[in-house]
Amino acid sequence: MRACLATLIVLACHSSECGAVESMTPCYLPVEPYPYKLEKSDPLYDTARDDHQRYLEELESYVNCLDWERTAALHQLKSSFELFQENFGNDAVLKYGVNPGAEK
Repeated sequence: MRACLATLIVLACHSSECGAVESMTPCYLPVEPYPYKLEKSDPLYDTARDDHQRYLEELESYVNCLDWERTAALHQLKSSFELFQENFGNDAVLKYGVNPGAEK
């Protein structure tokens, strides 16, 4: 199990991505604009188009923020797992999906 998790961490967390990554501000999903369908001759056409373009740019920033947070979380997982192994050796066993009160 430990080898499987270590392999997963290595595959998910490339060395180039998992350097010291500081957490950014929280990631907020932008508010979707009203789905206007306006004729180009409508005086609000440019405003509605600009609102939608701004939304797409903010959505891209949101996705980039999530990527940074994922990278930071993977880095933390890798560091914590390595410390766990170092401190507890063969007793460093992860128990996924185990119900604490269930009988074996």
